[in-house]
Amino acid sequence: MSRTILARSIAAILFTGIACLVVTQPTAAETSCKSSWFGYCASRYTAGEQAKINSELLAKLQSHLRQQVRYYNGALVIEDQSTHTIDTFPSTIAWSISCDSNGVAVNFGDVSETGDGVIIDLAEEGVDAGVCRNIAGPLGTAVLEITRGE
Repeated sequence: MSRTILARSIAAILFTGIACLVVTQPTAAETSCKSSWFGYCASRYTAGEQAKINSELLAKLQSHLRQQVRYYNGALVIEDQSTHTIDTFPSTIAWSISCDSNGVAVNFGDVSETGDGVIIDLAEEGVDAGVCRNIAGPLGTAVLEITRGE
């Protein structure tokens, strides 16, 4: 009898553990994790909460961008506020946005080791891939507006 109870207890524990893992695994449609437990999401933001977080983050990033990059007569004046360095590029320079677990940055020109480009760090804390998908387009539009003198 005790073996039957032990077997049922082990089965119940395994079933519960597997169910917890399946329930907490993120899917492509889910929003960012509100809290996690041992690396698995325990609760998620609602769509409304996540939209508000994305909107606030985007406004913050756009503000940081406009503080550091200005248009002046066909040129971009880029100020690195941490080093007090100012670089000037033609407004037609290539640019890109990096958004990942390392943060959010706008790259102007060739930012490789041998290039003369500039990286503007807008957020040094990591950003969830779902959030990146939601803010990359509007942030790109903000960069375009600056390069057009708007």
